[in-house]
Amino acid sequence: MVGLTTIREIEGGASAFEPVAVALDYEAPPAMIDPRTDLGWMRRLWPLLRARKAAFAIAIGFGLLALITQIAVPAVLRDGIDSALDNRTSSLAPYV
Repeated sequence: MVGLTTIREIEGGASAFEPVAVALDYEAPPAMIDPRTDLGWMRRLWPLLRARKAAFAIAIGFGLLALITQIAVPAVLRDGIDSALDNRTSSLAPYV
């Protein structure tokens, strides 16, 4: 069976609790969280954000786009309802 240690491997000096000669499947991460606990949470995460600048910038950009969209939708609906129902100048179709 894969991953199990045999009696011969234990007697040969290998521990029963540690894998013997395991190849890593993934490369090491580009950055780690700062181990100093006296820093604030943002300063501890800063090395991770620096290592992934492009992904962080894209996430912030899409977050701002979503925020602007959520703010604009009620204003567009208000204008549509005002022009269609109050002023009777157009239908609601262009706003829906």
